[in-house]
Amino acid sequence: KYIHIYYNMADSDNPRRDIEEMDKVFSRIFKQYGIRVHMVVYTDYNDGGYEQLAESLKNKDWFLGYQLGNEENKGENENGKRAYYKRANMLAQTMRNADKKHFIGVGTAEGYFDKTDIDILAGLKESGKFEFDLVNTNFWPVNWGQLTGTDQQQRLSAMSDSATNFGNKLQEDCQKNIAEALGVPIFISEFGMPARPGKDKNEAAQTKARQAHFYAEAVPSARKFFAGNSAVVGLCAHEAVNQPWKANTPGDPIEQKIGPYLGILDNEQALLAFKNNPADEIQVSGFHGWTFQNGRIPRDYFKEAGISEELLKK
Repeated sequence: KYIHIYYNMADSDNPRRDIEEMDKVFSRIFKQYGIRVHMVVYTDYNDGGYEQLAESLKNKDWFLGYQLGNEENKGENENGKRAYYKRANMLAQTMRNADKKHFIGVGTAEGYFDKTDIDILAGLKESGKFEFDLVNTNFWPVNWGQLTGTDQQQRLSAMSDSATNFGNKLQEDCQKNIAEALGVPIFISEFGMPARPGKDKNEAAQTKARQAHFYAEAVPSARKFFAGNSAVVGLCAHEAVNQPWKANTPGDPIEQKIGPYLGILDNEQALLAFKNNPADEIQVSGFHGWTFQNGRIPRDYFKEAGISEELLKK
């Protein structure tokens, strides 16, 4: 069990203080619920901060692993992709010198991961300079062009199409294009439905129904692919909770209309899809969406974000 967070360094020359704040929250959550943290670290901070970050995290029992970058291959030409992977690879080497206990992955967007990406990463492998333990990819059904239609029944039908094809798409897009080509496993760092609550209570209720419908079919579809397959080592259901760019901040007009939006974290029917699947078939499942702005996490952060102890137990 894990929470996937996006970490913004408050002081990229000295991230130790950020980790001290995180430790107050995540050590308790790990001891009480066995939940670890998988951390996205962006690649545009000062170089010195990455070694300090790894040094600060290497002995934390609540820490699971790193993802360098998030969809930073998206919209880039060959030169842009090459620069991204080169920098991420250099940072991975720096961090591994300080922390040899935790895995390090590189973040990609599935819909933008093509032969150019493969060739660049394969070139790093051939040169003996490939520092990544796995490839993280965000794998959204909206990338598949199937979520069309305006009324609820049409959208439910689209959910079914996307969900039942999920396992096939994993094999087609991820196993063949990433795992087999590069010889490393894949971590599905974002997938699911939805990321936004809707504009009012009625639309929010419909969104919740579509979400439950999607997971009820997507998780069994993924289970077929996961069974006996080591190409994918993690599957993380993405949910926006308090991210400002997804319009879920306190006092936001949308929140005033529908209340705090917790998505799958407060959707019993959707959660059943995960609860009903053994851990050996879907090796890792978790829920994420908490962005810790500037790395500062107050002790009662989860309470402030609407994440209750009851939800953490779930």
